[in-house]
Amino acid sequence: TLIFVDFFSSSRFWPDNNLKLFFHGTVINIDGNDLSTGTVLDIGFGKRFYFAPANPDTSQANHYAFLLYEHEQALQPSSGAVKKSTFDEYMEWLNVPSDFKLVAMNWFKGHSSVWARSA
Repeated sequence: TLIFVDFFSSSRFWPDNNLKLFFHGTVINIDGNDLSTGTVLDIGFGKRFYFAPANPDTSQANHYAFLLYEHEQALQPSSGAVKKSTFDEYMEWLNVPSDFKLVAMNWFKGHSSVWARSA
């Protein structure tokens, strides 16, 4: 399972708008290293994996992470609305199995600009 999440910056914009983090995409139940075998979750903006980073506060960098998990049991997310106001709540909504193990992570700080918002 591959999760792309934005842990935001220290900007006042995020808590003022009741946001703690943002999930940019999730692919579950990937067979081996072939991403195309996984299921792309619709977590609020259609069934596409990648929702491009965007930061309305150009003075602060956001903290983005790609998290890769290994598991034998297939994930079966809960039915109903996606729960994603905290990372723990999202993991609970995904119904992660007991063998769910973080095996790789990559992160970057992304600065926004007026050019990034015009694309």
